[in-house]
Amino acid sequence: MTVEARIQVPPLYCPIEEAIHPDADAVEQASIAWMSRFPAFTDGGMMRQWVKTPAADFSARNAPDAPYEAAQLHADFTYFTMMFDDLRADTAPWNTHVEKFLPLACRLVQVLETPRAPVPTNDPVVVPLREIAQRATKLATPSQWRRVIEEMRSWFLSIGWQISNEGSRCVLNLEEYLAMRHGTIGGPLYFTFYKIGNGPPVPDPELDRPAVIALADMVNAVCLLINDLYSYAKEQEMQQSRQSTVSSLMHQHGIGAEEAFAATAAIHDRVMVRFIQLRDAIASHCSPEVGSYLAHLSHIARGNLDWSMRVPRYRGDHPDLRPETLSALVSDRPCDTTPGPLPIAAWQWWWDDLDSPVGAGGGERRGSVLILTTEPFGSRVSGLRGLSEPNLFGVSFDLQCSGPLDSRGHVSPWRGKGSAYAYPGSVSRRNRIWSSMPLLARSTPCRFAPGRRMTGRVG
Repeated sequence: MTVEARIQVPPLYCPIEEAIHPDADAVEQASIAWMSRFPAFTDGGMMRQWVKTPAADFSARNAPDAPYEAAQLHADFTYFTMMFDDLRADTAPWNTHVEKFLPLACRLVQVLETPRAPVPTNDPVVVPLREIAQRATKLATPSQWRRVIEEMRSWFLSIGWQISNEGSRCVLNLEEYLAMRHGTIGGPLYFTFYKIGNGPPVPDPELDRPAVIALADMVNAVCLLINDLYSYAKEQEMQQSRQSTVSSLMHQHGIGAEEAFAATAAIHDRVMVRFIQLRDAIASHCSPEVGSYLAHLSHIARGNLDWSMRVPRYRGDHPDLRPETLSALVSDRPCDTTPGPLPIAAWQWWWDDLDSPVGAGGGERRGSVLILTTEPFGSRVSGLRGLSEPNLFGVSFDLQCSGPLDSRGHVSPWRGKGSAYAYPGSVSRRNRIWSSMPLLARSTPCRFAPGRRMTGRVG
């Protein structure tokens, strides 16, 4: 009896309509033909595994309105990322040797940066990525492609963290695990790539607004929680289940898998509730470009769930695809209606008051400026007192600041406890410091790098 037969994935709250690209079947057949051209997919008789995935269904549900050329590009890229994840991140010897993985990862980023230049490596995974990059750069705006490169680099760096953990056979606590998993799930990479050739590009200043970043981060969180639930049985069979939300909850709280499944579903539902609340608030006064992006994120939140419920990769060779079975896996009510933020420090700012005009010419509230200075494996922060337990990924502190503070009725000087988190990676959304405290939660993102100075503005 499999783990999945013993522990059913609980119904997950998702009040978003199912959608799929009308040409999904044709795109899938074209992607199978495309993969057959590259040894990276065909070596070792692996084509059957990729066909069983099927990645084309994933992209068709995540970007159901894309023009055919873009839909084909999205599907081919998705097959590549899933092949890479299986063969160069989850499979021995790669999955325990970060010193082997990182040089290849750097070469692949180089492929994206200069798709037509030769790369000095014989690894077969390079060739299909170069072909994808050459096609994608014809459709992508320069800004979109720059973001793809940044998000690919961030994804690779997070996978390096995962491989390092796998080699040491450690189980992370929930906060640490979610910091890592927020990168390894690759959500921002897909969010960006699936917009190539698919609807109006969103201007960078609008993508970088806190509310839009929060919405994208919430969809990323929803996707990683769904993936951890549905992939748990597969990873248990492969003895790779130490790194999952379920395993971290079991390890941290001393509970069984069934309780951890229920707890993971509750986290998922609370994030989904907040996503819907903030999405609808922002949609009422945003620009058409941002509105299109919010619809894009909604498709991804639902598409990832629909794909996970059906795919043999997680559900076995003969999954039960009867409509009544599938509909029972989606709930129209959240299982946890607790108001307010989750007790996950790096996520708490999503519940802050982020409903200000986005991409509609609205003004910004302005206030104090904080200057923070970081050092490797610790932080020296001006304006903060009582600094304790510093490390590269989190800093606990007592906050004391001076200056105007027009937030929640607090008048400066104001004191409170909170935590700031920084994710490893390049300068990207994953690489900014936020806090659960109103002051920092209302700040613009701070770029993180050892030895660099960072600024954050209230409002």
